[in-house]
Amino acid sequence: MEFLLLLLAAFGAWSLLAPGSQFEIMNTLRYRDPEYHEPSSFALIMTRISGLLIIGFSV
Repeated sequence: MEFLLLLLAAFGAWSLLAPGSQFEIMNTLRYRDPEYHEPSSFALIMTRISGLLIIGFSV
C-alpha cells in the first residue's frame, strides 16, 4: 500500500513540476503530429493544481 501511495505522489510531483513533458509523453501516440497539439496555458495550470491535489491526497 505504501508503494502505491509513493508512486501516486511521484506522479503528482511530475504533474506539478513538468506538466508540459507529462502531456508530451502521455499523448505522443494519440496524435499524428504531437507538436501541433500543445496544451493551453490554462490546461498546464490545471495539471499543476491536480498534481498538488494528488500529492496532498497521497500524503
